Amino acid sequence: MVRFSLSFENGFQPTDFRGSPIALAPDGSRIVYAGTDSLGTRWLFSRGFARVEPALIPGTAGAGQPFFSPDGQSIGFWQDGRLRKLSLSGGAVVTICEVPSVEGATWGVGDEIVFAASGPLYRVSAAGGKPEVFAAPDTAGGQAYRWPEFLPDGRTVLLTLVDGSGPHLAVLQGGRVRALGQTGMSPHYVDGGFILFAQTDGTLFVAPFDPRRGRFTGPPGPVVEGVRIGQLAVAKLGASRTGSLVFITGSTAPRELVLVDRAGHAQTLPAPLERYRAPRFSPDGRRIAVAIEHGAGGIFSADIWVYELGARNLSRLTFDSVNMFPEWARDGRQVAFVRQLGAITREGLFRIAADGSGVAETLLVRPYPVWEVQFTPDGRTMLFRENHPQTHRDIWITPVDSPRAARPLLRTPFEERGIGLSPDGRWLVYVSNETGADEIYIRQLREGSARWRVSTRGGTEARWGRVGRELFFRKGDTVYAVTTQLGAEVRLGAPRALFTGKYQAAVLGQSGQNVLYDVSPDGGRFLMVREQNSGNGEQLTVVLNWFDQVRRRGTAAAP
Repeated sequence: MVRFSLSFENGFQPTDFRGSPIALAPDGSRIVYAGTDSLGTRWLFSRGFARVEPALIPGTAGAGQPFFSPDGQSIGFWQDGRLRKLSLSGGAVVTICEVPSVEGATWGVGDEIVFAASGPLYRVSAAGGKPEVFAAPDTAGGQAYRWPEFLPDGRTVLLTLVDGSGPHLAVLQGGRVRALGQTGMSPHYVDGGFILFAQTDGTLFVAPFDPRRGRFTGPPGPVVEGVRIGQLAVAKLGASRTGSLVFITGSTAPRELVLVDRAGHAQTLPAPLERYRAPRFSPDGRRIAVAIEHGAGGIFSADIWVYELGARNLSRLTFDSVNMFPEWARDGRQVAFVRQLGAITREGLFRIAADGSGVAETLLVRPYPVWEVQFTPDGRTMLFRENHPQTHRDIWITPVDSPRAARPLLRTPFEERGIGLSPDGRWLVYVSNETGADEIYIRQLREGSARWRVSTRGGTEARWGRVGRELFFRKGDTVYAVTTQLGAEVRLGAPRALFTGKYQAAVLGQSGQNVLYDVSPDGGRFLMVREQNSGNGEQLTVVLNWFDQVRRRGTAAAP
C-alpha cells in the first residue's frame, strides 16, 4: 500500500463544499476535483498522479460534484442548476437536464445517469432528457436517498439511505430499495466483489459483496482512517474500481470571529472557537447573530446564536434542525433565519425573538427552497430568494403577514442572489450572472425599475453601508468599496480595493450563495469569519494498491 499527499504550491487547491469535490477515474489514472482560482471562482481541474500542475477544465465555472463516465473519457457535474457533461478530450459542455441541487450522481454502462435530489433518486439518459423518479423514499418519515453508485451491471445502484437514526447503506435492485443492514455512507464498488464505504468517524471500511444478489457476504474491515465527513452524510473521497483512493483528510477547522478595519488590520473577537457562518451585526452594532455548525459523522446540524460584544456572552436561540443565515429585523428585536425542513433539502424562513424568549415562528414556506431574506425599514415587507428548478435563483417580494401574496421581483433565466436592501428600503443590491460572470447591480424596489451595474470586472457578496452612501463587495479575497449617490440621478464611483485577506467567502456554485460577512453600522469595520491556520487550502491524500493487500490476505480487513 502506497500513501502520499498531493501538493498545490501554485494554487488551485481543492475546495470543500456540498457533496464530494473529488472523482477518481474508473481505472485510477487521474482525478477530477473542484477547486478555486485566485478570484474565488470554483472550477473543475484534472490531474494525473504524475502531473505536477492541475489543468483547469474550460467551461466548468461554478461546477461541483464531478463523476466519471464508465470509460473514463467524460465527466458529469452539476453547474448553475443543471446536470451537465463534458468530454475530457475537448468539446462543448452539454446540458443533460435541469435540477436545482444534487446529492450525488453516477453514470452507468447503459449510458444512463442516476442522481439524488431532495430525497428521491432520479434517472435520465446521458444524452439528455427529462428525468423520471427512479426510487422515492418515505420523505414524510424523514428519509432521503443520497450518493448513488452504479454497479457494473448498469442496473443495480448502491446508495446512502438517511433517516432520523443516521446514514445506512442500501441497494436499489429490481425497482426496490433495500437496506443492507450496515450503517455507513458513500458506498463505492471495487472490482472482485467488494464495497468500500465510510463510517461516521471518518474510517473507511471494505466488505465482500455479491453484486448479483445485492448482499454482503462477509464482515467489513478497516482500510484507512481520517477521511473528512461532510454534511448530508457524505465522505469527501473518490475511489476507483481498481482499488485506488483519493480523499480530503480530517475535520473542518475551527473558526474565529474577526473585526477588520478598512486598512485590513484584523482583531480577533474574544469568542470561543466554533464553526461560525454568516455573522450579522445588530442594527445598533452591539450584538452579532451568527450560525454555528455542529454535529459529526454526516449528521449535520446548525443553530443560531447571539454574541454580546460588551458582555462577551454567546447565547443560543435555536435548538433543533438545521438553522442558518441569520438576518436582524430593523428594530433589533427579532432574528430571521433559514431552516431546513426534515431530511430532504428544502428550506423555509423562520424568526425568533433576539432575547431567546418564545419559540421560532414560521415566516414563509414554499414548494421550493428559500435561502435569503431582507426586511424593509417598517418591517412590513420582506424580500427573499427562491431556488426554482426552471428559473434557478430568483428574488421575490411579499408582505410579511401575507406570504401567499408573494410575487416575483426578479425572475429571469439567469441567477439572481446575494440580496441586500438599502437603509431607506428603496434600493436593492444583488448579484446576477447575466453577462456570463457574477456582477453587482442595484435597482429601485418598485416594479419596472432600471438597473445600474456597480462592479466592473466581477463581484459577489454586496453589503450596504448603514447610511446608504457606500456599497461594499468582494472579488476573490479582496473587499472593495463604491461610493453611491442615489436619487433622481444615480452616480456610482469606481470600485476601490480596501483590503485583502483569507476569510470565509461564498464560493461560486454553492447552493447557499448568501453573503458571509457584514459591515458595522458606522462602515468602519468588517465582521469576518476566519479559519484557524487558514491559507494552505485543502490537501488531498492518495492511497494506492491498498486492495492488493486485501486480496493477499483473503479477507476484507486491511492493515
